[in-house]
Amino acid sequence: MCTTDNCVPDQGGCVYTTVVCNSGSECKTDSCDPKTGCKTTDVSCDDDNACTKDYCDPYTGCYRETISCDDENPCTVDDCDSYAGCTYTKYECPVDDVCHYAECVNFVGCKVYEVQIDDNNACTTDYCDPNSQDVDPVTHTPIVCDDDNKCTSDICKPCSGCVYLWDVVCEAKDECHSVECIPSEGCVQTDISESCEGPSKCLDYACDPYSGCTQTRVECDDGDACTVDWCDDAEGCKQVIVDCFDNNECTTEECVGGKCVFTSVDCNDEDECTIDSCCTDTGCKNIPRDCNDNSKCTDDDCDSKYGCTYKKVNCDDEDACTVDDCCPMNGCSNIPRDCDDDNHCTVDNCDKKSGCSYVSLDCNDKDKCTRDACLPDCGCVHELTNCDDYNACTVDLCSADKGCYHWAQDCTDNDACTIDTCCEEKGCQYTAICCDDNNKCTEDSCDRELGCVSHKVPCDDFDKCTEDWCDCDTGCINTPIPYCH
Repeated sequence: MCTTDNCVPDQGGCVYTTVVCNSGSECKTDSCDPKTGCKTTDVSCDDDNACTKDYCDPYTGCYRETISCDDENPCTVDDCDSYAGCTYTKYECPVDDVCHYAECVNFVGCKVYEVQIDDNNACTTDYCDPNSQDVDPVTHTPIVCDDDNKCTSDICKPCSGCVYLWDVVCEAKDECHSVECIPSEGCVQTDISESCEGPSKCLDYACDPYSGCTQTRVECDDGDACTVDWCDDAEGCKQVIVDCFDNNECTTEECVGGKCVFTSVDCNDEDECTIDSCCTDTGCKNIPRDCNDNSKCTDDDCDSKYGCTYKKVNCDDEDACTVDDCCPMNGCSNIPRDCDDDNHCTVDNCDKKSGCSYVSLDCNDKDKCTRDACLPDCGCVHELTNCDDYNACTVDLCSADKGCYHWAQDCTDNDACTIDTCCEEKGCQYTAICCDDNNKCTEDSCDRELGCVSHKVPCDDFDKCTEDWCDCDTGCINTPIPYCH
């Protein structure tokens, strides 16, 4: 099949002329197969360089074009490796100092931001030192809350800043002073003793530091029993001479040294078994003494020298837990002693030898979460201790062995999509984070465990004759490749 066979008599017989196989294309290699005849094979233009695109022109043969690795993204350093093809290395954006940081936004370029210095605390001044050599260049300096008012308590709350509370309590140093709070001076004491003065000349007015105003009656006694001493509110003390005559036959009266002296008439007959008396109208009387006291608690008798004698009946049963008494009508009685002191804070007992005893009741319940006291009317009381520190960022607890303690409130919601903070007044606060990177070449979302995640938008249109890429402002772009079929 690769020769043209002819018989030429002039040349002595058969002539075999080789067939010329020429397809006329520089992109084909021509050959001949003895069995099948002419055939063509595609010329390989591959130069084994991933940085070129290889083509074949039927008239001129193989030619190559260098591929463009420019992805039009200023955030990559574009290069080409002859084995791997285009490479894109992340571009690191420079910054001027430690108080700024930079990031490269795809297809936009470098953006520089200030370091976050706000600690969300109104009680600090936040500053970043651009020349700092520390790991953290940011400092938070506490602010000073002073309103120059000595009548306020100056505090700072992280959520709102300085607060000035008019809660200074001034106490008078005693009952003879009043007190007020003056912002420039603080607590000022004023003597109010003069306000205790009154209109009466029969009273001495004064001020006692412990009880306040006092009134003491003026002493008008002139020490002379022969005068009647009294006081007039308008004029003061007055004295009137006493008339010593008493119209009494049983006395003799005289005034000695300015005093009335009344001397009783002596009606004593020196017999103690008579009752010597005197009647103011008639004088002395001596009546036989009746020594009967009508009491079963005494033995009655009379002695002319000593008079009536009453020997007390002995009712003592030698038991300190009984009240030994004697009733004139019935005689001795031994009544059990009531040791109840009407005080629920004592344990009442009685001993036959020593009598009543009172032991203080122990109200300590060994619990530091209660305030233990004893009230005489009802006994032991255990009032719960108030552990509230008025801070919504703490959990207030109490332990029987330690007392009040406060745990920091755990505001972690285990959600990477929120910023967890705590405010002293409102408690836990959860602020959603924004994951939008303003790049149409990514799909942005937030994962509760990972936080912000961005997935690359697939721009492959599955057409080998287009170059597929993505613009961060407009999204996917599919550019046709020339000479591609």
